[in-house]
Amino acid sequence: MMKMLLLILCCVLGVSADSQHKDIRITGCSDLDGEDMFGLDGEELWYADFSKGEGVDGTPPFIDPVTFEGFYSTAVTNLQICKSNMDVVRKGNKDMPPETVAPTSPVIYTKEEVQLSQQNTLICFVTGFYPAPVNVSWTRNGEHVTQGTSINVPYPNKEGTFTQISRLAFVPQQGDIYSCRVQHPALSGLDTRMWSERDYYCCYYYCYYCYRSLLSLICCYYYYCCYLNTDRQAETGRQAGRQADRQADRQTDRQTDRQTDRQAGRQTGRQTDRQTDRQTDRQTGRQTGRQTDRQTGRQTDRQTGRQTDRQTGS
Repeated sequence: MMKMLLLILCCVLGVSADSQHKDIRITGCSDLDGEDMFGLDGEELWYADFSKGEGVDGTPPFIDPVTFEGFYSTAVTNLQICKSNMDVVRKGNKDMPPETVAPTSPVIYTKEEVQLSQQNTLICFVTGFYPAPVNVSWTRNGEHVTQGTSINVPYPNKEGTFTQISRLAFVPQQGDIYSCRVQHPALSGLDTRMWSERDYYCCYYYCYYCYRSLLSLICCYYYYCCYLNTDRQAETGRQAGRQADRQADRQTDRQTDRQTDRQAGRQTGRQTDRQTDRQTDRQTGRQTGRQTDRQTGRQTDRQTGRQTDRQTGS
């Protein structure tokens, strides 16, 4: 039986004189999983990892530390409330089949241009599904791979579906074949997409033999199936990746600007403190010198007066 997911979305718009920022809070649950996430401008600030029993801080290490004290315990409480509410809704709608939307065909592509024996990242882009999450697994030459894999928490789309991106750090080698397998309640089985370094070069080999043997029909067929279709899928994924990278770059630029401003403020403050200390020292020295001169003058006058009085008396 399909599972039902209940979501509560809360969005708060914060407007300032310089820019507009969008905060988002997502809480949700299913029979097998739950979600509690805070985001800012399309980036994850914090989310609860219920499988590990801890909260995950998504902020980069180079910004000022942000504390999320007590957030995970609150997330656990919200998860229990959500599942309780889900049972109530399920009993009230026992004759209503749960809604599920299957994800579109996943797109698998590389982050960088492929160079053999050079570190790269395979990206599996999955979108358009409901409820969340999807399960994404990787294989290399038919063997299951877990090392170097990661996946973000589900992020909502405008139409109410979700998007998730899974990544695999790898070193491309000649002949290796990778696959991204997607599992979701709305799918009857695994939706698998394959990737190989040969995908980038096969069209050129076919065209070479096409010119040699004049098999133009076969050449055009393979050119379309092997190159154009692969390139279109990769370009679709790259566009989504570029958009995510732009958001990350914007956030990084904002954080870098804040750090630069803080450092500049600290340097300016130090210079100001030094100048103030110098001026204070000068003023203090002058005042001290004047007081010393006055006291010395008075003592000298007294001594001179006494000697004069003595001489006059004599």
